Amino acid sequence: MTMSRTDSSTTPTVVMPLSCATLESPAFGISLQDKIPENWIQHIHPQGWLYFSCPSLKIVTAYDIRDPDVYEILTLNSAEYPLSELEDAMEVQMSGHRNPGSLQSLALNLVINHLHCVASYQLQEVRNDVISLTDPYTLNRHRRLYWNFVCRYPSHIRCPDRAIPDASDALTWYYTDNLVRGSRSTVPFSKTECEDLRGVLNEMTLAQNAGSVAKTAFLAWFLREVCSFRDAEYHGLYTESTANTILAERQHPNPSPALERPSPYISPLVHLLINVVFFGIPKTYVAYLRQSLKYNGRLDNMRQNWGDYISRLVREYSSFLLIATVLLSSVPSLLCISVGMPDVMLARQYHFLRSRVLLQDAKWQQQCRSSPR
Repeated sequence: MTMSRTDSSTTPTVVMPLSCATLESPAFGISLQDKIPENWIQHIHPQGWLYFSCPSLKIVTAYDIRDPDVYEILTLNSAEYPLSELEDAMEVQMSGHRNPGSLQSLALNLVINHLHCVASYQLQEVRNDVISLTDPYTLNRHRRLYWNFVCRYPSHIRCPDRAIPDASDALTWYYTDNLVRGSRSTVPFSKTECEDLRGVLNEMTLAQNAGSVAKTAFLAWFLREVCSFRDAEYHGLYTESTANTILAERQHPNPSPALERPSPYISPLVHLLINVVFFGIPKTYVAYLRQSLKYNGRLDNMRQNWGDYISRLVREYSSFLLIATVLLSSVPSLLCISVGMPDVMLARQYHFLRSRVLLQDAKWQQQCRSSPR
């Protein structure tokens, strides 16, 4: 794989002549006149910002080398770096500062290997002869650094050959996981999002997008998210049983002792109120509330569970409140009748007792309906 683009007409790259017009930087108030050094090329990101590269030195930087102080620091940094050890299809993202007295260490310079699509802050880790010896988990982390670099600096290289196949493979698995696991899926994209991304990915293979810088940035962003998700899932480290155990522990963390074991002084009173006065119904709905607030890797599933919880709460309590309202509304009318009539007294006591029994029965039915299935 070559680092340079084959079609220069589609590359937003500007080679600035030394006789360029004077520019005034609104951010720093400096005059940017004739400040593009020799052999350096200015590139434009699809977002609009600039960065610079020097193919002869194999250096890429986001620092403004039109500023003499920045260029001086960058020159000192590059002089200390072993640029001669960079192999073919490799380059280094060189760091620099506006403060001339501050020099960056070698560990802060990112080395990029475009042949294997890996990057690292250690040159020895991305040499061509050690890539095949790297374990899958570490290799995925190197790939994440690489795609993050390409997402930020997509204009001076052509789209890597493996970008579309890798993106298609990851997208196919995400779609499959959504079909198999449904709402329990934790992949970063939902089924609908996978379908939309599939359409965009198919457009990337068209001839008119062959030299698109935005295409390179999009694929780099997507593959960076893929590598980040794989890193969080310990890609290539554990067997299926061990991975499932770790996933179960993350989904069911140990509860806080303060929440599970209240103070021994108030615990009897709390249990009395919950179990006697409210017939244990709060415990049931607390369990539903915890289930609804559980995060399984995707916010839309959590939002749907919360909506289902609210709908269930409104639906089940509506019948309970209707019965309680009808029964209690007839009690004041009997209380207004004179207490000197024995028959009325007996009827009032019977109606009050009947109301209490029916109200208690309604509460027990509500508890049975709301118990977890």
